[in-house]
Amino acid sequence: MLAAGTQEPIGLFGDVNFEQWVKSFEVNFLGQLRFLHNLLQNGGLTGSRVLFFAGGGTNNATQRYSAYTISKIASIKMVELLAAEYPGTSFSIIGPGWVKTKIHEATLNEPLQSGQNYETTLEHFQKNDFFEMEKLMECIDWIFEERPDLVSGRNFSAVYDQWGSSSLQDALEGDPNLYTLRRFGNDKVF
Repeated sequence: MLAAGTQEPIGLFGDVNFEQWVKSFEVNFLGQLRFLHNLLQNGGLTGSRVLFFAGGGTNNATQRYSAYTISKIASIKMVELLAAEYPGTSFSIIGPGWVKTKIHEATLNEPLQSGQNYETTLEHFQKNDFFEMEKLMECIDWIFEERPDLVSGRNFSAVYDQWGSSSLQDALEGDPNLYTLRRFGNDKVF
């Protein structure tokens, strides 16, 4: 499992220190790929299961977290590329949802820079409204136990996907584009 992550720097893209932005991209994306690259060069990972973690903002424009968001989107696409290049290894990525971890400290430490995200994060803590770690681990177990050809190259949501269900298994078998980064409708003329 490759789970390094930081939400910093928090703020509008033009206002944050660009070197801190680059460092965040390094932590959230490039550092994990460097580690994986070394593993692949030193004997490969054939038969292994590799899991990355996605984060907030992959389905909308989460303002003030551009380095974090872009790195997670890049990770989603990289999982798909790795799955295509190394078919003997299973590469997946999981969106864990709101899990109570230290990553949220960055937002809580930056009430002005994080904007509305500060209030949202504070509310989650006040209500103890988090996705259960136990459920996240069950989803991870499902990814590791499911047939590699069904999960490799895909982005799963621990919170919203019906992982473990036969209906999802049927859908994954029937659509190789499901849970990947795709733009549909490009063949239509408007």
